[in-house]
Amino acid sequence: MPTAPVDTTTSPPKSAELETPRVSVVMPFRNAGKFLAEALASLTAQTYPRLEILAIDDGSDDDGPAIVSAAAARDPRIVLVREGRRGFVPSLNRGIELARGEFIARMDADDICMPDRFAKQVAFLDANPSVGVVGGQIVPIIESAEARRVARPQWWLETPLAHDDIVRSLPTRNSIYHPTAMLRRDVVVAAKGYRPAFVVVQDYDLWLRLAERTQLANLPDRVLQYRFHVEQATQKNVEQAYFCTWAARHAARERRAGRADPIIEGIAIDRAQVSSWGLSGDEADDQISWIRATQRARTHLLAGRRVRALGAIIGLFLRRPATVLRRVGLAVRTRARRHGGAGPRTASA
Repeated sequence: MPTAPVDTTTSPPKSAELETPRVSVVMPFRNAGKFLAEALASLTAQTYPRLEILAIDDGSDDDGPAIVSAAAARDPRIVLVREGRRGFVPSLNRGIELARGEFIARMDADDICMPDRFAKQVAFLDANPSVGVVGGQIVPIIESAEARRVARPQWWLETPLAHDDIVRSLPTRNSIYHPTAMLRRDVVVAAKGYRPAFVVVQDYDLWLRLAERTQLANLPDRVLQYRFHVEQATQKNVEQAYFCTWAARHAARERRAGRADPIIEGIAIDRAQVSSWGLSGDEADDQISWIRATQRARTHLLAGRRVRALGAIIGLFLRRPATVLRRVGLAVRTRARRHGGAGPRTASA
């Protein structure tokens, strides 16, 4: 059956309510001064008021901390956390430790929340207690020195809505955009948070683990303006991203088979480690080459270079027709469900 309808209207908060947040925003940042003011403004403008904003400085040497301090002086819901350069995953886990809310909302310092994002996600989680994580759709934005523009078409970036559809897609793609996610704090704590071995794609590893203990969902609504740029970690280091992605899938397969999770404390995920788990060098090199080719096609598409994007996509199709058709089919089905009015469904639906 469909998930319960949600009411996203809010009333003015009482002072006591503001002192007991239900939503804790966890936003690590490092040298993000260019974007922080706009990101913070989108958080303080949320129609849902019962929140705290944990801005965790991961060793910035720009004006980012000063920007957060100035914003905190205007809005006491903002908290600047400064504990030196720890790394992204330790900063995420520190935010979870400090969080007072029952819900953890992820946010990246270079993105922009839609004003009703938290209202919609809190209402959805309240109406659907079996769901432990809810994400949403994005508005992809490209920013240059001249202007900011929305990348089109958007539909090929849409994610599945229902738990079963998300779980079916997880073996081949990350189906929840990390900065759109709102998680029940008790669920993520029970899963022991993010794992430090995953220096990138730590969210993908978390979704695979959480899918084994709770239900996942995405709202059909666009809840975030998501910046695409070359500085993103998964684009800067394609090899590391692939090795971590492969390791997350390998660990999930081992758990499903009833064997011990191979990601142990202190392990480093690199070429030698994944090779010891069975990934051949030829397969790794072929996959890394494929990922770079898909990133080139995406870059052309996002930049509006349609002729070059078409050429890149044709090249991908000639190389792996089944993979391209499967990805296009998933995007078409997701779009049809979204525009057909079907919202997320629970796994028992």
